[in-house]
Amino acid sequence: MQAGAILQACLDLLHELKEEKKPADELINQYLRKRRYIGSSDRHQITDLFYLIIRTWGHLTWWVHHHKNENSSPKERLYLIACLMLNKKWPLKKVLSLFNDQKFCPPSLTQQEINFAQHLEGQSLDHPKQDQPTQFETPIWIFKHFKKLYPTSYKKELQSLSQEAPFDLRVNILKTSREKLFDMLTKQGLSIQYCPLSPWGLRTNKKFPLAQMDIFKQGLVEVQDEGSQLIAWLVDAQTNMKVLDFCAGAGGKTLALAATMHNKGQVIATDISTKRINRAPQRLRRAGIHNVQCKALKQNDPWIKRHHNFFDRVLIDVPCSGSGTWRRNPEAKWRLTEETLQNLQKLQQQILEKAHMLVKTGGRLIYSTCSLFKDENETILNDFLTHHKNFSVIPIPKIWAKLTKNPCPTHEDFLQLTPAQHHTDGFFIGILEKNC
Repeated sequence: MQAGAILQACLDLLHELKEEKKPADELINQYLRKRRYIGSSDRHQITDLFYLIIRTWGHLTWWVHHHKNENSSPKERLYLIACLMLNKKWPLKKVLSLFNDQKFCPPSLTQQEINFAQHLEGQSLDHPKQDQPTQFETPIWIFKHFKKLYPTSYKKELQSLSQEAPFDLRVNILKTSREKLFDMLTKQGLSIQYCPLSPWGLRTNKKFPLAQMDIFKQGLVEVQDEGSQLIAWLVDAQTNMKVLDFCAGAGGKTLALAATMHNKGQVIATDISTKRINRAPQRLRRAGIHNVQCKALKQNDPWIKRHHNFFDRVLIDVPCSGSGTWRRNPEAKWRLTEETLQNLQKLQQQILEKAHMLVKTGGRLIYSTCSLFKDENETILNDFLTHHKNFSVIPIPKIWAKLTKNPCPTHEDFLQLTPAQHHTDGFFIGILEKNC
């Protein structure tokens, strides 16, 4: 591709990001799947530039808004121009040469856009007049939220959310071992590390085309953040158990649960999205798993009532703000509103009210999110415990000590993982036991 065509592809993606409201990673995967003619190097350049813009969205917004002259140009073009000049330090001459009206390239800069670019020339992304929310790439209300939640470490936590996430893999222990897969990958020249917390995890800081490799096609490995792996691991599912993954999505944690049970016992994966849950069977077949049943649930589905007091383990990975995954989808923080967060909390409470009835006496209810907000985590569980005296907390360190001799990352009853402290996505997990 011409260099200008890469810029146009990025403009197309920014437009779709605004119009379709899809996660950035899903959007770019969809965009590139439809354009298989784009070569590997160009794909990387498009992806890197697209993510550079949305990772520095707050700074770029500040520059766009603080340019004194009115500018009627599409915002996507202004953000791209600002990114090229402030992030990549391109001279104006180079920008002008690639916005050139040629086939597949962006139209030439208007006079207003040239004025804007001239204003940026020689500037840095950071500016002394930028406020702290801008400096930390965060909407004002979220910045205040983090400052309250993490009074001594909010800067470190927010900075970590603007960084690129590592590429974590979960080894399918039904088919191979972590050590064997580590050897396979290192022999192919890849720089691989063992994840420090998950017994199934491998990590690399550079993505590679895993889906094209035999180890993926043969079901030896899945892409899964170490934090997500730990949630499935801490469920502590045993071979003779009945286990429910109540908000299973496409089955990422379901796969891990079934593997820990060595294809024995029974796992049921449910979700209200037929589209999401229908993606699970193919993944299960590839992994060699056959003790899982997938089911799409309707609102107030009678299936729920029929399975009251039935399961040994009920995992509910509830819908949430996704604040713990903003390294992967940095645009999501700019879409989240306080009203949406409040509505999510109500939904989390409703799901918890339904799910707890499915746990049998002596069984466990495992509540998890990919959120860094206490409002979606401890607050939800503590409120639930106030109204359900037949449930009690099993401290995470107690379960951890049963599973491994390695040190537990928390001394608290619940486990809150953060990118800054644990180098995982920001997952939360709390485990309750039904006493009667």
